[in-house]
Amino acid sequence: MQAFNNPVLEAHKLTVAIGGKIICRELDMMIRPGECWGVLGQNGVGKTTLLRTMAGLHTPQVGMVSWNGVALAAHARRSLAQHVGVLLQSEGGEFGVACRNMYC
Repeated sequence: MQAFNNPVLEAHKLTVAIGGKIICRELDMMIRPGECWGVLGQNGVGKTTLLRTMAGLHTPQVGMVSWNGVALAAHARRSLAQHVGVLLQSEGGEFGVACRNMYC
């Protein structure tokens, strides 16, 4: 069982880049059970890329993100998806499909 003070999601010396531009350098952070975090910044500074990296959807340049003390890359994707997720305000989407209610 996870102790309340132990971090669930952790970044260690995380450096994130996109398009050759570093958006985050050597980030160390711990998110513990019950905590709520937000990422603030101007448009285009890399907030979404950082969140995608923390969710295991973008590979960091350097450093590691871990879930319950184990690197995200070491978790089975299916198991990780049951615990870690990100809901972005707008995303192009990899699926390219729309959902609708057929019983209106």
